[in-house]
Amino acid sequence: MFDYNKLKGKIIEKFKTNDNFAKAMGFSNSQLSERLNNKCEWKSNDIYRAAELLELDNLKEYFFTKAQEVEEN
Repeated sequence: MFDYNKLKGKIIEKFKTNDNFAKAMGFSNSQLSERLNNKCEWKSNDIYRAAELLELDNLKEYFFTKAQEVEEN
């Protein structure tokens, strides 16, 4: 699973809402939500499009940061 918190922040910074970004990507709100919540994988062409729209330099930071497993005590 990946941590998309930095990507979520950039989406709000650039597009103000997830809905605006989803429309720019050609996604429905549910399609975007599935990707941001690790229920559906990002396709390479979608990563490329998102990087262009969000003006991202470092894709690893936004798309390939592993989520930290929460240890139960």
